[in-house]
Amino acid sequence: MNSNKTAIITGASSGIGRATCAKLIADGFDVIGISSNQSKLEQLKITLGDSFSFIVQDLTAPNAIEAVFTHINEACPNGVSLVVANAGKGMKGSVLSASLAEFEEVAALNYLSTVKFLKHASDLLKRSPSKSRDLIVIGSVSGKNLSPFSSLYGSTKSAIHAVTESLRQELSQENIRVSLFVPGVVKSNFQENAGYDQELVSSLETKFAPLLESEDIANLISVTVQLPSHINLSEIVVRPTKQAYP
Repeated sequence: MNSNKTAIITGASSGIGRATCAKLIADGFDVIGISSNQSKLEQLKITLGDSFSFIVQDLTAPNAIEAVFTHINEACPNGVSLVVANAGKGMKGSVLSASLAEFEEVAALNYLSTVKFLKHASDLLKRSPSKSRDLIVIGSVSGKNLSPFSSLYGSTKSAIHAVTESLRQELSQENIRVSLFVPGVVKSNFQENAGYDQELVSSLETKFAPLLESEDIANLISVTVQLPSHINLSEIVVRPTKQAYP
C-alpha cells in the first residue's frame, strides 16, 4: 500500500471492526484488517475489494504484535494515518461469580495485548508524514459504570480507558489525535460471544430499542477523523437514546 491514507483496524472480521473497514474504504482509505478469523477476513476481502488487505493473527499469541507490525511496516512504506484498536471480548459475571480462567483470556486480549498494540501503533503513527494522524480506541460504558453484571470485563475496559488518556497526553505534542470511543449497547455478535444468555439479550433489546448498530459507530469514527487536524474529540460516549444505565 502506497497511500498515506491508510488505516489499520483490529477486530476487523465482525461487528464494529467490520463496519469500520467498510466505511473507511468508502471514504477513500486503504485498510488493513487484523483478526484471528481467517475465513471471515477472506469473505470481507471479496466484499471490499482491492482497498482491503488483512493479517490473520491472534494478538494474544507470543510475539504476535511484533509480527503484525513487521508486516505493516513492510506493507506501508509511507506510514499510516489512522489506527483503530477495536479487538476485544466481553464476559459476564462479577469477581465472585465469573470464571477466573476466562477472565485471564479476556484480560490478555482487552488489556495486555491492547497496550502492546498501542505502543507499536504510536511509534508507527509518529513516523507517518500525514498531517492528520489518529489513534482511536474502542472502550465501553461498562468501563465507566461498573456493576456485578459484568464487573471483570468492565475492569479491563476501565484500565484501557486510563491508558488511552495517558497516551493522549503523551502524543498531543506529536500532533497525533487520540480518541476514546465509549459505546453503550451495540447490536452485534458481541453479546453472544460474551456468553450472555438469550433472555438477557432480549431484555436489553426490549428496554433500550432501537439499539446502536455497528455502522453507527463506524460513521462516528468517519466523522471524527475528518475534523480539522487541530480538533481532537478525546472521548466520545455514545448510547442508544433509551439506555439510561450503564
